[in-house]
Amino acid sequence: MSTNPTPIGPHSLGDVTAEIDKAMLNRAFFETRDYFALQESAEHCIIVGRRGTGKSALCYKLGQHWGRDEHNVILRVSPEDHQLILLRHYVGTFGTSPNLLRAAAKTFWRYAIILEVADLCQNFRDGPETAKITLHLSNWRKSGTGMFERLGSTLSGLKLSTEPDLQLPTLVKLLEVDDLQQELNHVLTKTRKQARVLVDRLDEGFEPTASGVAVIGGAALAATLLNAAVEKMRVYIFVRDNIARAIAESDMDYSRNLESRVLRLHWEEQSLFYMICRRLRAAFAIDEVKDLRVWDAMTHQDVRGREGFRKCLRLTLYRPRDLILLLNKALYRAGTHGRRHVDNSDINASAREISENRKRDLVSEYSSSIPGLDRFVDAFKEAGTTFTYPEAVQRINSIFDGTGSAFMSIPAVALQTARIIGDAGEVVRLLYSVGFLGVTAEQGTSFIFSHDGKSPLHEFKSTTKLLVHPCYWLALNLQEQFFGEAGAAEIHDDLDLEVITDSTEIRNRKLGQLISELDSIEEGAEDAHDFEDWCLRALQILFAGALDNIRLHPNKTANQRRDIVARNTESTPFWKRILTDYGCRQVIFEIKNYSDSLGPTEFRQMASYLGQAYGRIGFIVNRAEGDDLRKGAELDWFRELYYHDQQKKVVIKLPAKIIATLLSKLRSPEKYSAADKRLNKLLDTYETIYLAQGGRGR
Repeated sequence: MSTNPTPIGPHSLGDVTAEIDKAMLNRAFFETRDYFALQESAEHCIIVGRRGTGKSALCYKLGQHWGRDEHNVILRVSPEDHQLILLRHYVGTFGTSPNLLRAAAKTFWRYAIILEVADLCQNFRDGPETAKITLHLSNWRKSGTGMFERLGSTLSGLKLSTEPDLQLPTLVKLLEVDDLQQELNHVLTKTRKQARVLVDRLDEGFEPTASGVAVIGGAALAATLLNAAVEKMRVYIFVRDNIARAIAESDMDYSRNLESRVLRLHWEEQSLFYMICRRLRAAFAIDEVKDLRVWDAMTHQDVRGREGFRKCLRLTLYRPRDLILLLNKALYRAGTHGRRHVDNSDINASAREISENRKRDLVSEYSSSIPGLDRFVDAFKEAGTTFTYPEAVQRINSIFDGTGSAFMSIPAVALQTARIIGDAGEVVRLLYSVGFLGVTAEQGTSFIFSHDGKSPLHEFKSTTKLLVHPCYWLALNLQEQFFGEAGAAEIHDDLDLEVITDSTEIRNRKLGQLISELDSIEEGAEDAHDFEDWCLRALQILFAGALDNIRLHPNKTANQRRDIVARNTESTPFWKRILTDYGCRQVIFEIKNYSDSLGPTEFRQMASYLGQAYGRIGFIVNRAEGDDLRKGAELDWFRELYYHDQQKKVVIKLPAKIIATLLSKLRSPEKYSAADKRLNKLLDTYETIYLAQGGRGR
């Protein structure tokens, strides 16, 4: 730690808005895999992420990275809401057809980007090969001071055909976009420049109307076309997840034209941990190298360690913005109490404050249109987080008939609203329309939330499942209902578009995260609990169905240490063999976070566990490279234990690396039995080679 403690301010870890957070981004930006992928590959040009996932921060740092090369010209496009509203107006003049609107928007974007990039390349000489771009650029510079002002002036001066079918062809002819695109190649070649165009903040003033979606869909199409046609230029579009889904919904050719160009930003526990530790290190001048020690240097009680960090994550939607906001408030609260370590009280108070503020904002925003909204929301206090549609209706009815806890002096205007609306079911639909309740489709695996006040487009049935948005859980005393990363990652919280989750993509991503996490756990006592936790999650996945009630169990010979115990369901060939041949109903996995050879201590310790329901076989999970018994101590002690007093007890070495390899095979669902086959083969080796007279280690 630094000897001169840094004061704790309200924004110690930086601001949640990237445009205001540049100082912290310059000191402690976490270079994710997505950041490096965009630097190294031209394949992706549409970067998609939920609110708060760091799109603007990524855009800023990429521009900074490319800007260090004098041969690059950087065009940053960050429109204000009024500029996009104006652009939406011009797009809307081309009719109502989504295809026509999108084509017009694509033309606008191509024209504006080409001329703005040419304007940055000021030293190219006029010539026949750049005659048109020189002329257009001269008029462009005179028409305003910024890209959108110039574009608006240009569009307002165009004389388009009065025939609807001829408007778009006339636009393309007047703007000469295809010719300008070719001439830009000459400009970049002459000036020996490469152009990088970064388009961000496209959600400013966004509305899910035909023209609103077309403006951004047109930008995405323009990026793909320009990247293909202009060799030395790359255009990158940063869009919010809900907007990308709206584009996909409206464009029948999305999968052919855009889908392969999309890079979706994902944050998992490990990368969020790295990100926060970098900011802690920079904010408080912490000199520790290990991230876990950095985290522990600023935390106390149950907030320490990986499990403490996970507790914080469960109060967020696994987004950088949520986490920074939570910890900023917690750190500041600790500082006002004269402490430099965040504890449970700081985290809980900060999370509750954030949740209550979000609830207050909801009521403030929509109470004028939904009188009594505060009572309707409070009807879900101190209940579960998920409901069926009839259960939600019953909660609202308790408000109307005075039986619920939220009935207290309900305003007459709220009852009047109920009479006008007609029934409690309609109130449930209203709560969906303002983003308080989310709904899942019958065959969907994601909860869909609306935040634009629109009525649901699908029917609510008795089987429809509803979820209170997690940002309100603490305010409603639902904090005991957290469902972890898997649930948080499956919430789409911006627009009422039905989305069916790609289960294969989620499966592979989750497996990859778990496998890669093993490499970050160091051998030894300090990371022993992290290793135990990793083994528990890995075994729960690997032997799902075959082993039941897989749980951590206290180690009788070591305080604060736990082994893993599970019930054998004998539902696969290997585990049926274990029960039949070795009498093992309760399976024990002893966890050793080191790669040293197993010796008398380990074998005797396992022998003390075996017997009764545990049978005559157990497993030791360690950090060895391979699952073979090493010739010498390991093999000798294995035989000693087996032949001692004719007990015939067997200890199987099952290294974590082998477990990780077996997890990797699960990326192909048809290989679900790979672990069973591997263990059957391993046990054959133990029985036929290691126990054979004169058998040798491999």
